[in-house]
Amino acid sequence: MLIAAIALVVVAGVVLAWSGGGANDELDATVADGSASSSDDGSSIDGSADGGTSDSALGDVDAPSSSDDDDDSAAGGTDDVADDGGDGGGGSGAVGADDGADGSGDSGSPIVIPTPTPTPTSATTPTTTVTTTPGPTPTSAPGGSGGSSGGSVTPPPGLPDGCAGSTELVCTDWPHAFVFVGTRQPIVGNGVNLQDAVETDWHYDLSKAVQPGSPAFDVVRIALNWPVLEPERGRFDAAAFEQLDRLIADARSAGMHVVLDAIHLRRQRQTYWDLYPGSTWNMPAWAWESVGVPVSATNDRDLDPTYDCAADEALATNGLGYLTEIVRRYANDPTVIAIDLVNEPRNSCWGLAGEPSSGPAAAQYLLDLQLGWVDQLRRVDPDKVFIIEPMYGEYDPARLDLSGLASRPNLVWSVHDYYSGVGAVYAASGVAAGSRAARYDLSVVARADRQAAMADMLGHVVDTLAGVGVPVFVGEYGFVMSSPNLAEAFADKRELYDAAQVPRTYWVLNYDRWGFELLVEDSSWAALATVLTDGATH
Repeated sequence: MLIAAIALVVVAGVVLAWSGGGANDELDATVADGSASSSDDGSSIDGSADGGTSDSALGDVDAPSSSDDDDDSAAGGTDDVADDGGDGGGGSGAVGADDGADGSGDSGSPIVIPTPTPTPTSATTPTTTVTTTPGPTPTSAPGGSGGSSGGSVTPPPGLPDGCAGSTELVCTDWPHAFVFVGTRQPIVGNGVNLQDAVETDWHYDLSKAVQPGSPAFDVVRIALNWPVLEPERGRFDAAAFEQLDRLIADARSAGMHVVLDAIHLRRQRQTYWDLYPGSTWNMPAWAWESVGVPVSATNDRDLDPTYDCAADEALATNGLGYLTEIVRRYANDPTVIAIDLVNEPRNSCWGLAGEPSSGPAAAQYLLDLQLGWVDQLRRVDPDKVFIIEPMYGEYDPARLDLSGLASRPNLVWSVHDYYSGVGAVYAASGVAAGSRAARYDLSVVARADRQAAMADMLGHVVDTLAGVGVPVFVGEYGFVMSSPNLAEAFADKRELYDAAQVPRTYWVLNYDRWGFELLVEDSSWAALATVLTDGATH
């Protein structure tokens, strides 16, 4: 098994972080997280108090400066994280590299880490406890040691079988994230992300993705905007859901599977903000108001620092009700093969009194929150594949207690892999290192070295999750399209994922401010897009 890697890499005085978020909109590391006032363990199915969360700040958010949307962190710049200090306020792109270990901070309400409801014991439950509680921090990291992409670890016997008796079309069957229930035939899972697709006033669709000559993708991950679908608590917009249903039908007609990215937390671009004012971090204004944050405090797409620690409370108090509706609507829908619960969750209130103040505590808190959601959502759909994401920044799973995953079937671990093979280590905070936005320039780091480093990083995650029988899905990956060796970058990632039997969706099909989009401004395909499918086209 590849060792868990925890090491601090300093490149020209800058700590580089691997994933950091959907490449299009990066979250400022200083954005809100904070205290969850609820001590509920997630038992309220209506989402009124689903177990304090530590979400906030989540991925796919914008540049760290509210006055500058052109930060170069996703354009090959070197300032992916310019600050590793305790405030977490690094540059965009990389999760603030601080692990909060100093516990400093001046305020914050006590937070209760939600304890997921245990899964009832059955005949398929392991007779021994699967324990992955983090041990001592290793002093070295994977990378450059042969390019293993996983496979040296197999799950323990006796884990629950998610395919047995499933009423869905698709289930998980390790090492495969998605297989057909009847035959257990794996789904290839080579796809693309689509954003801003269900707005009723303006939207993107899949027409270009399935036109003759386009890359032969077979899955689309659709990033949903919560404020559009639930503009008022409990009122779900019929027109928006009709648009989503049409999109799913179009995917089905094109032979594509759908993954719904249900809560796509990010910083809003201005056009979207104008349509849905108050929807800071892609949570609806009413959700903020429900925890005492007035719309005026959103400060034009950014949250007034006074309310920084309200973000997780807003999500915890309201998120489960929305997720329940998504799962209810698409239970047993054969096209929707999985639901990704929350995009790149993060704890940003590093070190505030009562908050989890270390990387492991914050990351564990967010994992337990999602597992609590899973237990409640299983009342609605007992078999749908649910995707779990680690804390924003691709937090090292080897640092977490993953045992709660082992007893819950049909779970998948998502990786957002913007790693380019440079700095293949985890920072001391547990955040994956390496510039997510670095240009794939082989004159700087040789191709063979990049290939080995990328394989070791992915292999570390695959092997760690294998210990609890959970397969891996790369929900996002990508490179800046201006990279000088983009063809090699695309080919290397494709070959890596194929070898590891890992499905993936590229970020992103449509417009992207950071330069990752596969469709250029005139709606034609980027020249090298079909490299991602090894030349296969529609």
